[in-house]
Amino acid sequence: MQAPLSALLTVKSEVLKSLMIDGQECLQASYVCIYEGEIQGTGIIATLPFEIEEQFYGIERFSGNIGEKSGTFVLENFGFAESEEGKTIKKIVPGSGTGDFLGIIGDIILVSSKDKKVNITVHFEFEPKLPKED
Repeated sequence: MQAPLSALLTVKSEVLKSLMIDGQECLQASYVCIYEGEIQGTGIIATLPFEIEEQFYGIERFSGNIGEKSGTFVLENFGFAESEEGKTIKKIVPGSGTGDFLGIIGDIILVSSKDKKVNITVHFEFEPKLPKED
């Protein structure tokens, strides 16, 4: 079963660092995001430095609720930014769910302007449980 959900994503804090790697300046960032709506919780994101400022890769730990289910899971964040718009693809890391999120798989795709509040749509499902062997 796949369930599309909507939520508002707000960046609450942001820390940017400039690093020199192999003689090139690269940016690294960390964010705290709040999800409000049909998915509620907090995402803590750490990005890795890229040579190209318009691209980023990050890991996010989500903690919160989707309906009656609660727990945590990890998302891989892939993104790029161009002038005033950006696109981020967040994929749930298989096997990363805890609590009620055991077996969760899916993704979040968001397109945003340079605003700190973004509407998102979440697609997720749960992997089928394998029967126990005797």
